[in-house]
Amino acid sequence: VSLGDVFAESIGLDLVSGSLNLDSTINTRGSTLPVLLKELDGEAAFSVEAGSIRGVNADRLLRKIEQMIECKCPTALPAGGQTAFNDLKGTIKIKNGVVLNKDLLIDGNGFRLSGEGTLANLRNDRIKYDLNLAVAQSQARSDSSRYNLGGYTLPIQCRGTIYKPSCKPDATQILQQVAKRTATEKVKKVVGEKFWLKN
Repeated sequence: VSLGDVFAESIGLDLVSGSLNLDSTINTRGSTLPVLLKELDGEAAFSVEAGSIRGVNADRLLRKIEQMIECKCPTALPAGGQTAFNDLKGTIKIKNGVVLNKDLLIDGNGFRLSGEGTLANLRNDRIKYDLNLAVAQSQARSDSSRYNLGGYTLPIQCRGTIYKPSCKPDATQILQQVAKRTATEKVKKVVGEKFWLKN
């Protein structure tokens, strides 16, 4: 089924699109949709093909990270946008309308997104979900671009409501690496390349 259509028609959520395969056992009770959603219990396994996740643009983030690493200059990271992916899979557990996931895995072009947390609390419409954007290769391609990331991982925190999520990257670890490399280059210039290589 179309994941976008399912979410849009059921709870008005425009977060993920793609072709959904779902195996689930879910129970609820009530006479209205809001009550039915708040009383949901169960579990499910899902996979999505050829879709996109809204709230974060992984390609744009990778380009910015590459820029920071190559020029050794910290810069602001973009928020928002959407990320196209090849495959998305994971499992969910639902308890009293709270949808939890601990094993989300998204395969993109040259990167992987993993995630865990509260996908949706249908009792207060809030989300609290953490993603990690990673490239394992020392050099990877995404479309026509090449990224020299060497195993960096970028944490992304998604907060807000299920209707208006906000996903913000935390580049603290990468900025520390950039600062360390910058300091190393400065030391090389001061003491000399030959001395540095000998010691």
